[in-house]
Amino acid sequence: MEQSVEKIIQHGLELDPDQLDGTDVSPKQSVQEVLSSNDQNIVSFEYDAYTTVRVWRDPDDTSAWTNPELMLSLSIDGTAGFENEADIVEDRFDILLDIVADIVPVVKPEYCWGMLPHNHEHAVQYQPTERPIVEHIDSLSWISVFGPTLVADLGGRDRVLSTPAARVEELETGHILVVKTADFFDYNFDGDAIDQYLLEGTPLAEIEAEASTSDSQVSGETIAFDDPFRDFEPGDIGADVVVEKDAVGGEISNGDLHLRRVRVDENSHLRDVKTNEFARRLYGPDGQIGTLPSDITTDEEQFSPLALNGVPVEFVRLTVPDGENVITKCMALDVDVNKFEFLVRLSTSVLDNGYDQADIAATESLLDSIDSLEDQANIDQLIRQL
Repeated sequence: MEQSVEKIIQHGLELDPDQLDGTDVSPKQSVQEVLSSNDQNIVSFEYDAYTTVRVWRDPDDTSAWTNPELMLSLSIDGTAGFENEADIVEDRFDILLDIVADIVPVVKPEYCWGMLPHNHEHAVQYQPTERPIVEHIDSLSWISVFGPTLVADLGGRDRVLSTPAARVEELETGHILVVKTADFFDYNFDGDAIDQYLLEGTPLAEIEAEASTSDSQVSGETIAFDDPFRDFEPGDIGADVVVEKDAVGGEISNGDLHLRRVRVDENSHLRDVKTNEFARRLYGPDGQIGTLPSDITTDEEQFSPLALNGVPVEFVRLTVPDGENVITKCMALDVDVNKFEFLVRLSTSVLDNGYDQADIAATESLLDSIDSLEDQANIDQLIRQL
């Protein structure tokens, strides 16, 4: 208990003054004093003016193994009038998780679980009553810690570390911390996919495929993907524009865009023409086609905004790996104007009027002309007027 309390103090939390009776002693002496005089085995800390962190230990060494040996709680004074801004909530969330990660190597638990006040009546589904534990958990809570034995029962270290959760961290003792959601107060968060992965053994590829379909639902309407590479045959090459996963959903800037010269392989994957490095999967009308390579995670897969915007196939197709087309010429422009938005305008203009190869050639010629201009201000103004 003393080591656990000292771990909490290392995070900058102070012992509740009410427990010290005004005694001016060192933090270590304070801990010892509180523990020696505390019949209920509860130690309270002040995180801020409105937030209290408490740690409790079970004083009964003969308690059933299903009873918690140690409990950590965070409570907030909802009547204090403080503003519950997102950054404040996030800071509390992070400190609590970091404390858990530090205490686990001290306590070495077999299994840890947590609950939020709004769903305490459902806590029974998180707490096993029999062994093996993995067969007696109905659902995982928003935070879980699995000991080495339980990690093995869940499919092994590599599988647990691949859990599609907001935070997955291996601790020095072999325990693995899994946090379902990064939003501590998202009461509507649905963590069923994580339960299916860890408790039911559902393959990650199957979960990712389902998530891809779900992500394509917006306001009840299905997004129709129009990937220009969709009709390519294995071995065909082209120029793609990709962004990393952390840029998806926000405003895409020129700094987010990356040109990749790719070929289509027999698994509907796009791979770099020179290095054979995996870039992304192709998109069908309703979402991604096929599964990820076994050595690639969801976060490592890139996304192409071109798959959403009906870009003509001729914009992306290449006949030789180092060839040029509309995509490569646009991406090579030294301009401040958003290149992706410019590509969309060029595409819309071509598609709306019906097009043939002459129109594609005219678009490439336009890009060559823009690239030859020297006045940066005039270049940006010209592009905006097109």
